[in-house]
Amino acid sequence: MNARSPDGSAPGRRRPSVDGIVFWSLAAAGLVLRILFILSPGHVFDTDHAVVFLMSKHVAEGELPAFFWGQSYGGTLLPITAGIVMTVLGAHVEVLAVVSVLWFLGAAVLLRTIVARAAGRTAGTTAGLLFWFPGLVILMISTRDPGFYGPSLVLGLGVIAVATAPLTRPYLMWIGAGLLGGLALWTSPMSLAVAAPAAVWLALRDIRRPLHLLVGVVAALAAASPWIIEALHSEGATESLGGGTWSPTAQSFVSLFDSMLPAAFGDATDRTFAAVVGGTAAILIVVLLIVGLAVRRAGLVLLAVGAVLVVVVLVYGAGLDLAPDSVRYSAFLAPALAASLAWLVSRWRPLAVAAVIGAVAVTSWAVGDKSAHFTVDTSARFDPAFAPVVSLLEARGDEHVYGNYWLSATLTASTDEDITVAALTIRRYPPYEELAASDGPPVLVVDTGAFNDVELQTSTALPPRERVELGRYTVYFFTTGFDVYAEPWGLY
Repeated sequence: MNARSPDGSAPGRRRPSVDGIVFWSLAAAGLVLRILFILSPGHVFDTDHAVVFLMSKHVAEGELPAFFWGQSYGGTLLPITAGIVMTVLGAHVEVLAVVSVLWFLGAAVLLRTIVARAAGRTAGTTAGLLFWFPGLVILMISTRDPGFYGPSLVLGLGVIAVATAPLTRPYLMWIGAGLLGGLALWTSPMSLAVAAPAAVWLALRDIRRPLHLLVGVVAALAAASPWIIEALHSEGATESLGGGTWSPTAQSFVSLFDSMLPAAFGDATDRTFAAVVGGTAAILIVVLLIVGLAVRRAGLVLLAVGAVLVVVVLVYGAGLDLAPDSVRYSAFLAPALAASLAWLVSRWRPLAVAAVIGAVAVTSWAVGDKSAHFTVDTSARFDPAFAPVVSLLEARGDEHVYGNYWLSATLTASTDEDITVAALTIRRYPPYEELAASDGPPVLVVDTGAFNDVELQTSTALPPRERVELGRYTVYFFTTGFDVYAEPWGLY
């Protein structure tokens, strides 16, 4: 398999072309589309993205976390890069969102490069734009990255881009591939799944020069050192998320395609729609692999093999059968799906043009609808039901409290940490717990009527407390202290 593009041009040579003008024009349009969405009522914070925002804010203040808060995995390139920008522009939600989007744009550029080398400029441009205009759900993921998705894609695709380039500067290539591969190992198992086949391919291409491989390995070990150190000290860096005795079955793989993935493109509860989407996605990955092998194009093969490994990692790593509520993982399959579809439609240029126009139109329409026709309004970015809770806590001088997991980070972020909420379960950030423990008798914020609220109302073992119901949320003020984490709290 060679890396020379089918149109006969050297892969690394840049020529002004209609494809380039179209790609960069629509890349800019897609960036504007996302910025408009970020400023609209449709851009609502969830817990994971709120954690990323808080981490970024702390990076701007000088704290450098190695992993996503509360985890022994999940590299922190996104909060680090966002935090660096925040040192200049301030700790604003929009800064994180735009930095997150730029990581995804980087992935689109790399995908275009990889596919262009393997199947020509038209296919490359089409692949990059299909990935950049993927529909509403994956676009929303790009604006509120749960932690490391954009960087994972950039690192994995970056290794493929290096591995399929001409071996003109092997030492630089191996250093680049090693650094990217090591960062991929640190960042996420999904990123490693995309990067690993490319690293093997590069080693096979340069097999007669073991010194080059050694240089790459040293670079990889250096870049992956945060994960390696953690793996040597903690099983958390290598265990699956679900834990327990669960083990995957054939249905676990089917579920990823006919339950999780369809949610990225429509109503996953419609079984006919789900079956069509899931079946089409599986076929596209197989087609990409077969075509890549048939025409001897390494880039296509590596994208397909990486997608297969991502599926395996997701199924085994999640610890449960993936359902529509795990749709965020679809982002990791988007490059391979876009590449396969781009190869198919680019056989006839008008069809490729139609595919791009369709993707741009459908995505733009969906974003416009979700954003209330691009209304500029950020008042509902955080749950409006937080407002009376914040007012009550401020009035009573309680700045450091405990709360349900799903509200803890978002409530904290909504106040810019003027009020901090230590999570009752899935304990993310010990300093918040220390602040809450040192701030007098415990104050707990829970979801009204949910498990924790019922337990707090009915428990006879806990100290006396005052209950204040504020609509969606309820606040408990205790009169004396107790060991909050000795209690069996639920997520809600």
